[in-house]
Amino acid sequence: MVFEFVETMPEPQKIEIRKGFDLALKRLTERRFLDKLKRLQDPFISDEEHEAITNEYFQQQVPCPFLVDESCSIYEVRPSMCREYLVSSPAENCKSPGEGGISRLPVCVRLSEALTRTWVSMSNERVQVVPLVLALEWTKEHERIRLMRADSARMLTALLGYILDIAVEQEKNIADRFILGEKKRG
Repeated sequence: MVFEFVETMPEPQKIEIRKGFDLALKRLTERRFLDKLKRLQDPFISDEEHEAITNEYFQQQVPCPFLVDESCSIYEVRPSMCREYLVSSPAENCKSPGEGGISRLPVCVRLSEALTRTWVSMSNERVQVVPLVLALEWTKEHERIRLMRADSARMLTALLGYILDIAVEQEKNIADRFILGEKKRG
């Protein structure tokens, strides 16, 4: 969706966005971090390695290519991960995300997780995390996937089912933690 949105932008805006992507990729290449960042696309990456690479990426302080005049230029079509990252701490804390000064508002259900489960069930493809800075490049390389279509009613039904599944999982995790806490006190 982001790719299509960029393609529909007026040419001057599209050029500026692509310059932002080129600059970000150049910086990551110069810092010899681009190959490491691409490791996030490996579906078998461990949670620990994923978190370490993500923290290191934020330490690179490469601005989002869609950030224009301190505002999101694709706000209405921003990825689900951006939508659920509800930061309530001061913006300057985001300069050092691995240092713990970032406060986020909790979300009951991560929509990105439900969308991912829906995608996998509909496409029979493996999950890939695509860092936003690589999104345009990835989309061009995977046009077949971008052009896939599915029955919208079936997709919506699947998505709502996964949202319910995740909510139930969350409730169970909360209940389990509560029971463990009670046992420790008892």
